[in-house]
Amino acid sequence: MSFLSNKYNFLGKRLKKYVFADFFIGIVWFGVESSFIFILQGFLISLDLVDKKSAMLPSWYPLDLGTNLIILFSFGFARSLLVMCKNYLNYFTGQVFIYEKRKKILEDALLRKNINSHEEILSVFSETVTYASNYVIHFCNFLHNIVVTILFSIICLSVAYRETIVGIIGLACLYLPLKILAKRVNSNGEQLQDSWRISHKTLLNSLKNILFLRLYGMISEEVVKGSDALKKYENNYHQYSLNSSIVLSLPQFVGIFILCVVAYVGKIFWQTDSSILLSFFYLFIRFSQSASLTSHSYSYLKLTRHSFDQLIDFMDRIKSSPRVEIRDAERFEKIKIQALNLACGYDKSMPIIENINLDLERSDFLLIRGASGSGKSTLLKSMLGEIPLLGGHLLINNDKSIVPGQMIDVIGYVGPEPYLVYDTVRNNLLYGNKLKISDTEIWIMLKKLGIENVVRNLPSQLDEILLDDAQLSTGQRQRISFARALLRHPLLLVLDEATANIDKDTESLIISTLEYEKKNMICVAVSHHGGFDMLANKFLNLT
Repeated sequence: MSFLSNKYNFLGKRLKKYVFADFFIGIVWFGVESSFIFILQGFLISLDLVDKKSAMLPSWYPLDLGTNLIILFSFGFARSLLVMCKNYLNYFTGQVFIYEKRKKILEDALLRKNINSHEEILSVFSETVTYASNYVIHFCNFLHNIVVTILFSIICLSVAYRETIVGIIGLACLYLPLKILAKRVNSNGEQLQDSWRISHKTLLNSLKNILFLRLYGMISEEVVKGSDALKKYENNYHQYSLNSSIVLSLPQFVGIFILCVVAYVGKIFWQTDSSILLSFFYLFIRFSQSASLTSHSYSYLKLTRHSFDQLIDFMDRIKSSPRVEIRDAERFEKIKIQALNLACGYDKSMPIIENINLDLERSDFLLIRGASGSGKSTLLKSMLGEIPLLGGHLLINNDKSIVPGQMIDVIGYVGPEPYLVYDTVRNNLLYGNKLKISDTEIWIMLKKLGIENVVRNLPSQLDEILLDDAQLSTGQRQRISFARALLRHPLLLVLDEATANIDKDTESLIISTLEYEKKNMICVAVSHHGGFDMLANKFLNLT
């Protein structure tokens, strides 16, 4: 029960309301559907097709044709309205679930530390959440159908208990074959997901390494591998669709057969009244249909449960990561950074780097170098507060209480990949900048970085919206990133492999600009290249 409780609580308050609404609609649906036994009898009596003495109608029920036509029309309208509400609720519940969980993943991915598996986050965000939403939709369907099935079984027992008991026993004989079919459906579902993952991974890896595949002549092999996975997916979907269709239709077919046998026995051997048999006939059909839909929904639940459980596991793991400490930013006039015996890493028992001592003031340029895996990025993240220190102290302006998060207004950052948002050139350059920067200042900075003419040649210049990578080259986009960092007038400039993906000419232009700008700030650079050697006055070599 605790397992089911955890799943239910995972839905959240908003989703629980929609689940309850589905439960309520199930009850109303039963009420409308079961009322048809009286509406049908009243309509047949108004047409003189049935004797009112044999009908199961209360004395106050109207029997004239006009009133019964209005009642029948009202029944049709109410039933259609319920179908619309049920379908709308299904679709909307799925989309609410997707919105709520993607919003939570987005928040946790950006507001928590030590979130390293970006590929897993993207996969869960785009695929797993969608599959898990199907579980929620089928859970609502299952809840709706099982409520209706139970209520129809109760009213069937109250109308004709002997016939109902025999009918339910007959349907129960389907349990074993339906269980076998359900196992096949689950197996088909797992194979579907496996074949989809293979084809998706093949395409993703091939696109990432397209040049390698072309040079090695392996394109055709990868196409064949992906095509085989898609063919397997198609075959599995064929089997899945067939077995699912049988699971859905078999109870209804067998239910009709059982109904005919029971009605015959009831009339010939038990002398059951015709009006009771008519009511039982309709009610048992609806019962068997609801039971069939319940079985079908349950099969879908088992099929999509893996994705739902996977999402719960992922969100529990990401929730266990510490949240980023957010403090009010301060505009420092100057900063001094001291590192005293820093130990950095992810495991206190196995620090990646230890005994780091630094003393940085304005105009200092620290160049951090080292082999891959030596801890360069780990040290940088620790100094910026992204990873908790395993030991030692980081002093800012000789104060232990100041954390890097308070310096966000005076930090400039450029990473290995240019980060541009879907917005104008101006807004990209002033992204996160709280200073009042004039267009004149912007043009001066663009000129320093040799990109002024490129921006002036854009149709709308600074108001040009950057739609995709085609408008600017990688080097031009990276120069935009450098301009954005320098326009913040930072007291600390962090360069994390900032020139790793640009050509020598662009790197030289950036270095000459930094040579002039660095006197007003502390620069900390991580780089494999030798371009920053001429700027650095302090070096840290990690081994």
